[in-house]
Amino acid sequence: MKPGLPLLLLLGTMRVQRTLPSAASSAASLVLVGLTSELWRFLLFPLSMALFHMASSVVNDLSDCSVDRVNVPGRALPSGRVSRGFLQALFVLLFGGGLLAAFALDFLYFLAAGTFGFIYVLAYSYGPSFKNRPLGSFAYYTLSGSAAPYVMASLMARSLGFDSLVFASLLALLATCAVMGSMGDYEGDLRGGKKTLPVALGFDRARRVLAAMVLGAAAAYPALYHVFSFSPAFPIFAVLPLSLRAALFYLVLRCNNPQAFRRLSPLYRVLIAADMTVLALTWEG
Repeated sequence: MKPGLPLLLLLGTMRVQRTLPSAASSAASLVLVGLTSELWRFLLFPLSMALFHMASSVVNDLSDCSVDRVNVPGRALPSGRVSRGFLQALFVLLFGGGLLAAFALDFLYFLAAGTFGFIYVLAYSYGPSFKNRPLGSFAYYTLSGSAAPYVMASLMARSLGFDSLVFASLLALLATCAVMGSMGDYEGDLRGGKKTLPVALGFDRARRVLAAMVLGAAAAYPALYHVFSFSPAFPIFAVLPLSLRAALFYLVLRCNNPQAFRRLSPLYRVLIAADMTVLALTWEG
């Protein structure tokens, strides 16, 4: 056994590297809803969302062990390095930590996370009509990265209404690039009988649809700029995420196998973080 290997397996199980979009989106969302007077929120809110994200990843491993033996056999559970009981305890620890941070932040956020958030996490992993259906998997990927943190921040600011839901919808449009996460799981999902979007469309067609979504979502930038209150500097700042989006579009079209999508996945997370950072930096609401 290599020194430090158990820690690496544990971090991989929690998908720590995938928490960038949710953490960055959480911090940016506080700016977008006007909760900037107390700096401690910028620590606790991203921490709580990251913990919820990691808890979701752990419970997903519990429900997906058979598929992971095909897609990622080196993960902790399919490789036999940890037990199901250990992962169940880890889920309770992570989700409980997220709830503690949520309680310190706001009681309504705590209630929403402890009820709707808990159901959302379990429904995605164990609800057969959610994760294993094209629409369900698509909704999970597009809502989790930036729309969900923004909605929770709006709830804390007591500003959740029609305008904020429209804003969240545009954030979900920008985050459609996250569907790339399911492209890397294509082979295992196909063998496991899952009907994710790539399986339903077929790999090649799904790749072209994903490329179109990555590029087409750029329409959200002018919509956000003209409908909501952003500074005149917004178009200049938006050059960075637009450039990343164009590069991702090109690379998606060139990916010809699921493993290539796995290597490309970090780029979509950087894109979501860049989108939210630009929105926060240019917000004048």
